[in-house]
Amino acid sequence: MASRSPLRPLLVRALVLGAAAAGLVRAVLAVPGPLRRVVEGFGASTVEARRRTYGDAYTGAVDVLRAGIPPGGGYLAMASCEPGCEYWLRYDLSPRRMRLLDRRRTRDPGILRDAAAAEPGARLLLVESPDGPPRTTTLGALWGEAPLLPEDLRDEGLVVAVDTPVDGASSSDPLLVEGWCQEPGERPCAAVSLWLDGLPATVASFERYPRPDVARVLPEMGSCERAGYRARLYKPRPGAETSRLYAVFVTADGRWRKVGPVEVRWR
Repeated sequence: MASRSPLRPLLVRALVLGAAAAGLVRAVLAVPGPLRRVVEGFGASTVEARRRTYGDAYTGAVDVLRAGIPPGGGYLAMASCEPGCEYWLRYDLSPRRMRLLDRRRTRDPGILRDAAAAEPGARLLLVESPDGPPRTTTLGALWGEAPLLPEDLRDEGLVVAVDTPVDGASSSDPLLVEGWCQEPGERPCAAVSLWLDGLPATVASFERYPRPDVARVLPEMGSCERAGYRARLYKPRPGAETSRLYAVFVTADGRWRKVGPVEVRWR
């Protein structure tokens, strides 16, 4: 009777484990979309894994929303992709409350009144894909209504500027927007609202910064430590080739001025 080699069981086990590993690799490669990227992200830090899984656009938009919506607050959401595609966003923004609107019923005034009453002043997030950045808007702006700013407070005398981009410029995503707004006597505008294609822009980053060049040319403005603004805005929708940028500047006492449109071509 032939003796059994002690290496044979080890060889068999190695072959079995190798086949299992190959099957796992094939399974991972067959997993579509976000789940596959989750598997590929194992071993990275939390921040790195999130960015690798969802991309910079989605992760940046979620970070801005988490900073802007308090943990006990709520928001409205409406999905235009497959059912359930908003689940990742709900998870990433928890414990903030999501009130999901049925896009087929949003022409019903009662539905809109209920939503507005449930989350007064809440922003509306438009979810167009499970791993794409949500677009931020409001119930009113969704149907092309202008911002609710009193016409009697419009002030075309406000000294404001959109330095970048110039009309007709081309831009990669996100779009860099720079300029300044200040009244005489060291009074920078209280708010700068940026809009793309009739909707509030999805903001990747925003900062106020000094504009000593403005102070030198217009000494009556005084110190311009917060006169400047710099923002990066995500493309409003996938596949967009051009967009129209508007900037709305609002003072502390409610006066406002709108600048635009500035035509932008996406690269």
